[in-house]
Amino acid sequence: MSQLWRIGLASASVLGVPQKPDVALAETLKRLRDERGMSQEAVAFAAGISTSSVSRIERALMNPPWTVVRQMAEVLGVSIAELAAGVEREDSKLHSDTAQADHRNA
Repeated sequence: MSQLWRIGLASASVLGVPQKPDVALAETLKRLRDERGMSQEAVAFAAGISTSSVSRIERALMNPPWTVVRQMAEVLGVSIAELAAGVEREDSKLHSDTAQADHRNA
């Protein structure tokens, strides 16, 4: 459930402090798009956003607004819950990779 909250507030500011882009969300959206053999252009057109926005989201340069997350999930054929589960898995993987790198560098 914490991931649903995180996705929902991805583009929001908390007390006026901008949130940094969510790498796990970016990786999950890119993976889902690739698995479906869709181009960034196709996702962008179907979701009603620009191709540059899809690119920036996938490169974790920006967090999409909640409405865009919902549209992208629909275009990719997943529910918000499935998207959140993917983000949770990707987030765990990212933390594991970081911990391993830190251990090797210690």
